[in-house]
Amino acid sequence: MRVRTRLLAAAAAVAVLAGGVLLRPAAPRVSADRTGDAAIAEWLSGQWSGGSGARDQLVAAVVTPDGVRFAGLGADEGTEVEIGSVTKTMTALLLAQSAEAGTVALDDRAADHAELGGFDGTLEELASHRSGLPRLSSAPLDTAVTLLAQLRGVDPYATFSAEDVLAQAASAGGSGGDVS
Repeated sequence: MRVRTRLLAAAAAVAVLAGGVLLRPAAPRVSADRTGDAAIAEWLSGQWSGGSGARDQLVAAVVTPDGVRFAGLGADEGTEVEIGSVTKTMTALLLAQSAEAGTVALDDRAADHAELGGFDGTLEELASHRSGLPRLSSAPLDTAVTLLAQLRGVDPYATFSAEDVLAQAASAGGSGGDVS
């Protein structure tokens, strides 16, 4: 390779790297805009020390017999937020309370309470993550949608409706029982 070609290639590589560094998105910062209960907002602002993860909003709610108090940094009562795996705990608690009240039994088949096709797992297996269902659908289109969402840095679950999730569960055919 000629010297001139090497120099042009090196200059192009440096230009691309410099452009990437200069044009990269800025890291999110938690908003200073406070809404809701001032005491909770003050507490909330002290909870974020700039650790790992991309955060631009923080929210908290305190639920007591007297009612619900809310505060947000960069968010208000109408802001939708991803609560992720916290829903697993809430769902398990609601299931335990429903079982205690006699509304359902832990060994009820999930398909007795929702249209799940041939899925044979129990409510207890779903709540304890022993149903054999995958974390995400492995269907090619669903996989492509999920990968695209992850590349874009958005919630990979947000593209699926409740009906989509039920259809995916019905077609997954989880086996139930102990799954390692």
